[in-house]
Amino acid sequence: MSSLGLALRGLLRDLRSGDLLVLLGALAVAGAAMTAVGAFTDRVGQVVLNRASEVLAADLVLRSNRPIPDAYDRAAAEGGLRSARGASFPTVVVAGDASALAEVEAVSAGYPLRGHLEGARSLDGPVERLDKVPAPGEAWGDPRLLARLGARPGDRLQVGEAFLEITHTIESRPDQAWDFADFAPTLLINIGDVEATNLVQPGSRVGYRLMLTGEADALARFRARSEPALGVSESFRDLTDARPEIRSSVDRAQRFLGLAAMVAALLAAVAVAVAANQQARRQQDTVALMKCFGASRRQIVEIVVWQLLALGILAALIGVLVGYVAQAGLAGLAEEFLGTRLPPPGLTAGLVSAVSGIILLAGFAAAPQLSLARVPPIRVLHQDLPPSSPARWVWIAVSAAAFVGLLWWQIRDPRLLTLVVAGLAGTLAALGAAGWLLVKAAGTIRGAGSAAWRYGIASLGRRGRDSAIQLAAFGLGLMV
Repeated sequence: MSSLGLALRGLLRDLRSGDLLVLLGALAVAGAAMTAVGAFTDRVGQVVLNRASEVLAADLVLRSNRPIPDAYDRAAAEGGLRSARGASFPTVVVAGDASALAEVEAVSAGYPLRGHLEGARSLDGPVERLDKVPAPGEAWGDPRLLARLGARPGDRLQVGEAFLEITHTIESRPDQAWDFADFAPTLLINIGDVEATNLVQPGSRVGYRLMLTGEADALARFRARSEPALGVSESFRDLTDARPEIRSSVDRAQRFLGLAAMVAALLAAVAVAVAANQQARRQQDTVALMKCFGASRRQIVEIVVWQLLALGILAALIGVLVGYVAQAGLAGLAEEFLGTRLPPPGLTAGLVSAVSGIILLAGFAAAPQLSLARVPPIRVLHQDLPPSSPARWVWIAVSAAAFVGLLWWQIRDPRLLTLVVAGLAGTLAALGAAGWLLVKAAGTIRGAGSAAWRYGIASLGRRGRDSAIQLAAFGLGLMV
């Protein structure tokens, strides 16, 4: 039989006998924890970022102090993006004999792409959601502006050479806090009325905006294609530019929950290491017999690698499935808290979890399993030969490197990585020392109690190192 066939047959046999159930279960638990946390934080993060993007009234904004060519709109439409336009400039507006400085915001249909406008039909009327923009010939005024002018909805304003009828007050708009200083109250008009005002002349202080929304990949492609052609006064703005603290907060939350999942993965990794070592010891007689029938060291290595890979894939499938079910329950609780429906989960969390499980298996189980290749055939006749085991420091180094690599993949912050690794190492050292002291202390009371008690204490003493490791693992679980 081929190495793959032998590996799968041996894997099925060991699963039926229960030898690999602890190893499979530990990997599945680690995968489920990382999948659930990854998918859940991704869904909540999407909601937070979508809400935060309302400060731009869009997902991506192209700003310029010159009129933006129509070619950008066509390119956005071809890329599956929705767009809207805006222009803003300060001017003095007149109502009768009164005048006041206003920030004119001219917008096109479709504005805002994110968030919504709120206004009222009269100064003391109820505030309602407005699902359109001012029609040509209309203007919506900030109540502060109308108070300065002594005007109300139904009156007419003069804006440059154009006369516009006030139809609504504008109570809020998503991007009204775009600029650091908002000194002048807003007058919202249709972008088609800008030409009629005759206020935009060479040298006028006008800001133009092209607002875009759509899928993240489509936005990234549009930005990558367009940025090389931008002029000196043109630039893109997204949420990272406008409100970097929101993105930073989401990233910190994802790191925190990701570290919680990694602690669960660490506990699973300890179980993987113990179970893999025990299973390797049980397999030594079988491997010795295989060598007597002609199996080479290379073939043994191939069988072990195939078995680990198959076991890792099976555990990843189980863990990812359980993780997605768990995050669905978390999402149901979060939707009530957030007051909104979360977007569907992506596949990224599952893929990351599966790869992480394979890395954990390779780092914590490969060393004792691969040491089977060194089992001598003579063990068939001499059962008293010491078991073949991996070099302890090599195993520790490989395991530590695997886990630190996963931590770096999760947090990608050198300072935080150093703190977490130092904290875990110190905790494990303290727990290991406490476990060793407990085992030694138990030996002093071995003579007291019943026969079962004495045999139990003696067993702890004979397996002092393993007992200390198990106590450290239990202590870490309780601490978490």
